[in-house]
Amino acid sequence: MSENSDGGGGSQISALDDLLAGGIAGSASVIVGHPFDTIKVRLQTSSTNGSSGKTSSSATAGGFKSLFKGMSPPLATAA
Repeated sequence: MSENSDGGGGSQISALDDLLAGGIAGSASVIVGHPFDTIKVRLQTSSTNGSSGKTSSSATAGGFKSLFKGMSPPLATAA
């Protein structure tokens, strides 16, 4: 029987590896989720009723880059 108790016989994962993987996963989550959250907030705060065509007008109101505005603080806390 092997002396490793992890059952896989592979190398051990260090705390630095865990920290790095968590930072990458958190950053990816913010990068993917922030534009959707921006669209959701724009839809919730709009004054007109109905949802036809608002997603496309929301993206074109400030351009594609406007979906990523304000992403720095959440990205800094996730990383």
